[in-house]
Amino acid sequence: MTAAGAVLGQPDNDPRAWRRTSLALACAGALAWSAGALAATRELVVDAPSPFKALLEKNLDIERAARLPEADSLDDTEWARLVAAAPAQGRALAQTEGYFRAEVTVSVDPADAHRILIKLVPGEPATVGRFTLEFDGELARQAESGDTQAMDLQSRLRGEWQLQQGQVFRNGNWDNAKAQTLNTLRNEGYAAALWTATAAQVDPATGKARLFLVVDTGPRFLAGDIVVEGIERQPERNVRLLAGFGPGMPLTQKRLLDYQDRLQKTGLFDQVAVVYDPAPAQAAHTTVTVHVHEQSLQQASVSVGYNSLSKARITLEHTDRKVFGLPATLYDKVQWGKLVQSWDSTLITHPAEGFHSWLLGGSVSSIGTTGDLVRAASIRFGRTQNSNPLDRMTYVQAERSLQCTPKMGFMGPVLDPGRASDFKYDCVDARALSLNQANVWRNVDSVVLPTDGYTLSAQAGVGYAGSPVSALAPGAKYGPYTRLYGRLTEYWPLPRSFYVQGRLELGQIIVGNNVAMPDAEQWRAGGEGSVRGYEWRSLAPLNGSGAVVGGNSLITTSVEVAHPFTASLPSVWWAAFVDAGSAAARFNALKMPLGYGVGVRWRSPVGPLNIDVSFPDNIRKPRLDLSVGVAF
Repeated sequence: MTAAGAVLGQPDNDPRAWRRTSLALACAGALAWSAGALAATRELVVDAPSPFKALLEKNLDIERAARLPEADSLDDTEWARLVAAAPAQGRALAQTEGYFRAEVTVSVDPADAHRILIKLVPGEPATVGRFTLEFDGELARQAESGDTQAMDLQSRLRGEWQLQQGQVFRNGNWDNAKAQTLNTLRNEGYAAALWTATAAQVDPATGKARLFLVVDTGPRFLAGDIVVEGIERQPERNVRLLAGFGPGMPLTQKRLLDYQDRLQKTGLFDQVAVVYDPAPAQAAHTTVTVHVHEQSLQQASVSVGYNSLSKARITLEHTDRKVFGLPATLYDKVQWGKLVQSWDSTLITHPAEGFHSWLLGGSVSSIGTTGDLVRAASIRFGRTQNSNPLDRMTYVQAERSLQCTPKMGFMGPVLDPGRASDFKYDCVDARALSLNQANVWRNVDSVVLPTDGYTLSAQAGVGYAGSPVSALAPGAKYGPYTRLYGRLTEYWPLPRSFYVQGRLELGQIIVGNNVAMPDAEQWRAGGEGSVRGYEWRSLAPLNGSGAVVGGNSLITTSVEVAHPFTASLPSVWWAAFVDAGSAAARFNALKMPLGYGVGVRWRSPVGPLNIDVSFPDNIRKPRLDLSVGVAF
């Protein structure tokens, strides 16, 4: 049988079929005598369990005719025909839900001759009995020759078939299962795959469905030449090097999507599409076409805004995507706000062979929060590699920070650490040189708007740090240290459009006593992305003067439940959350203050916008937190 989705019911010579037809005709005759009265007040009542009631009311010819404005103009003959056809139509509709032994009757309401009753009793659903999936084409030939990958793919397709033995057979599931199998084959490089035979035979006596399918996979498409279209200013060679595959490699959907993703991550293009023509004649050497639209070489922006971390601010950003005509990008960002002033600059080469880039970066910042002032500077040099699902960066960094806090009893503001000589401030001058490795693993359904999967950020560094001996730090010394950090975020979709997000963050610095660490190397918790309900950088240990300083140990955790407000606004969610954690001088001193609250999530095309109202467990004053984007 070659007709896709064919479903066989009872044969025409089944006595029960004749009895049902006779019953329908008898009902039609019984109703004919009142046709004149019914012409004015025709009322239909459907008696059926869900979902059959809605199915009948929406699809029966007699129901649709009764709702038409011209229904009263139907003559007796046409009305009798609709009544006679209703039982067969009802049984056919029940079969689409997997019920092949449904009984449908049509009668006149004994209490009101103007009402017609349509009743459906579904009976037991049909279930899958036998299932056979056969293969033609190149996949079958490879499997017959002993190719283990081909045999594994055939086994996987049979195992992933959505209508397994014992499951209810429904037309919708049947169509979805066939579409999913073709989609899997095309993702594996068999872009010309198609069904050559599909049949579903249902035995009403046993309620069992026998499924038989044959798929012709056609040839497997292998990579040939790469043609780049739309390139004008950037080197075309680098676009080809980011492919990650060469001639003769199967063109799986994952390879093409990874190639496209790597091109988008370069920041050089605002539009990228990687496609090929699935013509079987060129399957052995398929031309891959890369369509790109380049970003402008120079781009600058100015923004004025507010967030819960750095308060009011103005931000200037500039990007040069071809520095001095070389394949490299220079990013500069200057931020000036009430609490934070900073400048960050990164020069990074365009990724090429092996997806590697070299980077050189530096930063200068001044952060005034929680009663202290930290001025810091750093320079780093390293190499990055961005590939799915892992992004890696190895770099050497030199940094210095000067943190000043008021001495015990001094109530003045911390504004000028240069006045430390008047002994109104305690200042720590810390320096470090380190070698670091930072990795990010992603296994999510969407990098921009994840709802399923996980992300894991892991960092490890070794270095030498300390503070020069001075009148303010008589016991200071230099020494080695190790810095470890990890952040795991899990996403779980639940039934009824509920979503859960969980986070665990851990950090530890192993260092000797009296070895001062730069502020950026240590940790402070609190605020958005950490423990909501508390001031940014406020959950950290106190020094001898009672001022907040960075800690060597960190733990934070979070659980959040979210759901769309309405089905008509699926991108706007409400959320409820609980956060906990802090930083401390050592792990056995860690405490877990709680922050909890509610929020709104707008899942915009460029990333999520989060607005949260949160409460700390020991303070009743609510706090507003704002954030944009996903934290890795």
